[in-house]
Amino acid sequence: MKRSSWLEPALLLLIMALATYLRLWRVAETPGWFSDEGTHLEIARHLLDGRIQYLSVTQSTLLFARLPLFEWLLAGAARLFGLGMGTLRDVTAVLGTLSVALLYAMLRDISKDRWLARAAALLLAVLPAAVIYSRFGFSYNLLVPLLLVALWGLYRYANGSQVGLVWAASAIGLALITDLWAISLLPVLILVVVWRRWQDLWWGVLIALL
Repeated sequence: MKRSSWLEPALLLLIMALATYLRLWRVAETPGWFSDEGTHLEIARHLLDGRIQYLSVTQSTLLFARLPLFEWLLAGAARLFGLGMGTLRDVTAVLGTLSVALLYAMLRDISKDRWLARAAALLLAVLPAAVIYSRFGFSYNLLVPLLLVALWGLYRYANGSQVGLVWAASAIGLALITDLWAISLLPVLILVVVWRRWQDLWWGVLIALL
């Protein structure tokens, strides 16, 4: 009992340390810079000056398929740590590391299997595609933790928790102002609610849209 009481947090701490190292080590220089990252930095620069603008287009960035939540997050980080490629990639690297922790917590709750949760977290921590994507300053990195929260919430709702629907709808709503891809999550929310209890549909969708 004593051994198991410290083994699980110790293993999780090691996994998180590995995920953090792989995502943050020399992240500003490696890999090479991508043009979309410059787009995010330029939008954040204007936000810091109190403007919604990209290039010569003002009042909106929707013409460039850039929704506001990631840009607001980046602008907030830039206000604290300065605007640059290091800040942008630090944000997405931290989001990638947070996703590892969320995956562990979700699977630990759903499966009740500690080793399955640890194995999944370790795989996500070292998966080359996940690591390299977290090291790019792309808004998709914010979708990953939001998607995990949405899936976790839908699972809990399907098992009788109304709070789970609040989690899922809120996460999907935030995803909808992060990236256009998140539109595909709305039909999933609707199908699960209709299957579980159709009377909850109106307020679940309302939370997402708000």
